[in-house]
Amino acid sequence: MGFNVSSLDYGRMRVQFKKLPPNERKRFIEYVRDYLRSKSFGIRHLVKAKKDDGIECPHCRNTDPNMIVRFGTRKGIQWYRCKPCGRTFSNVTGTLWSRTRKEFHVWAQFVQCMMDGRSIRRSAELCELNTRTAFMWRHKVLDALAQYHGSQPLMKGIVEADDTFFRLSFKG
Repeated sequence: MGFNVSSLDYGRMRVQFKKLPPNERKRFIEYVRDYLRSKSFGIRHLVKAKKDDGIECPHCRNTDPNMIVRFGTRKGIQWYRCKPCGRTFSNVTGTLWSRTRKEFHVWAQFVQCMMDGRSIRRSAELCELNTRTAFMWRHKVLDALAQYHGSQPLMKGIVEADDTFFRLSFKG
């Protein structure tokens, strides 16, 4: 059974986070911050990695270097044109940052708001975004985390889980 971040109830995640002791909360936040700063999540590494790995057209999956030509730059990002399908793309096409007009630091601030458990409306105010944009961004982040998790190997070996039952009393 796989784990899907986008299917989790955000409210339940916040409740569980608040139940953690302060030192565990701090460790979790530091872990997520380190992950966001790591090579696997940063846009700068993403652009460099695609250059190192070779270019692939995200539309027709063409990898022939003679059929993909440079097609100018926009905001410092190299764009390419695929000769067989005639479509253009950049190093960030199909990633979290595709089709966004905000700078990377706004994304970092927004993700920090998500980690702090802020509402969409409050996150939008702090990041100077429209609430609709903040809503879409939240789903983009959750989908990106789900894709990242889907690419990770599942647990192997012995995995144990336990249940705790609480009696409910509606007396009084």
